Amino acid sequence: FLKFIEANFPQAQTMSQITRRMTLAWMKNLDDKGMSGASYNTKLSLMKGLFEKLGAQAGVPVNPFNGIPYHEKNTMHRQPFTQAELNAILSKCDDLLRPVFLTAMCTAMRRGDCAMLKWESVDLEHGFISVKTSKTGELAEIPLFPLLRAELEKLPRKGIYVFPEAAAMYKANLMGLTWRFKK
Repeated sequence: FLKFIEANFPQAQTMSQITRRMTLAWMKNLDDKGMSGASYNTKLSLMKGLFEKLGAQAGVPVNPFNGIPYHEKNTMHRQPFTQAELNAILSKCDDLLRPVFLTAMCTAMRRGDCAMLKWESVDLEHGFISVKTSKTGELAEIPLFPLLRAELEKLPRKGIYVFPEAAAMYKANLMGLTWRFKK
């Protein structure tokens, strides 16, 4: 926001000099860049809150961000695979991809979280996987479906990763697993 104001409205040197026209110009700039609804809303909320908290002390009579509408977040509604589709995909997976895909299918974990899964995160005795997710960084405890448990019990322990070949591929080329899956 500051860089935009400095570049486009250099006369505004203090918070109290920020006008509604300037804030609308910044929000339009975000739109023109093609920013997602969620990111746009986060920036709007942050600036609205900042002016709300500090505005009175800075001599801002009216929060210039008040009343600017939030964007739709463009939520996508995806159709899940059917059981027949999942079985068809599994039947075509190669030996490297099959257990990784099965893990994704049974846990809803992301590609990288599956490929980089460590044995220390797998508790076969109590039947769950406990991982810190790459997207949110939160700890997720995921129960093991019998199909996934049976697959994991068959695997040899060749190091810290459950799927060492997939982990190596993921580290070397993030899109390698995606390419194999699409194939």
